[in-house]
Amino acid sequence: MKAAVLHKCNKIEEQPLVIEDVNILKPRVGEVLIKVLSVGVCHSDLHVIEGRTPISLPCVCGHEIYGVVEEVGAHVTAVNIGDYVVATFIWPCGRCYNCASGLENLCENMAAIRPKGTLFNGATRLSLLDGSPLYIFLGGGFAEYAIIPESGVKVLPNELRKETSAILGCAVLSAYGAMEEDLGWHSPESLN
Repeated sequence: MKAAVLHKCNKIEEQPLVIEDVNILKPRVGEVLIKVLSVGVCHSDLHVIEGRTPISLPCVCGHEIYGVVEEVGAHVTAVNIGDYVVATFIWPCGRCYNCASGLENLCENMAAIRPKGTLFNGATRLSLLDGSPLYIFLGGGFAEYAIIPESGVKVLPNELRKETSAILGCAVLSAYGAMEEDLGWHSPESLN
């Protein structure tokens, strides 16, 4: 598959991303393979490209992902092949203290793997053609396909099945989170 690969940071003036062929494995237990239909460019991605956010290199950025599920790993129950989905920038593990306390946005395991550029098991599903690892920044959506944990993928209703829905995975969630904190919102019921 083709992907926009970041080999070196701080190359904004030059060509920071190189479109190249890369290898992708099949999704493992609890993971979803998404055919990327659109992806947003978030400032978080730009921070990685500029070297402001440390991450393992080489990597594929892009976490505002809209696409269709093409394959699921074992034990995936929340999505099915053919579902149109958005990938979120937070993948709650469901097992750490914060997740168990209802604070999935503060998932300890997600925080630990984010700078490593891997999935929960510490591995990446991507590699360069020479077989060396290719890391991801929160999904690796600057590619034809992305593999995301099931917990980071949400099925979209029919009316949101469009390319602009990619921003739901980060920009909209971030804005909602900022308003929730600023206004003391903690649930939809508290808005009434």
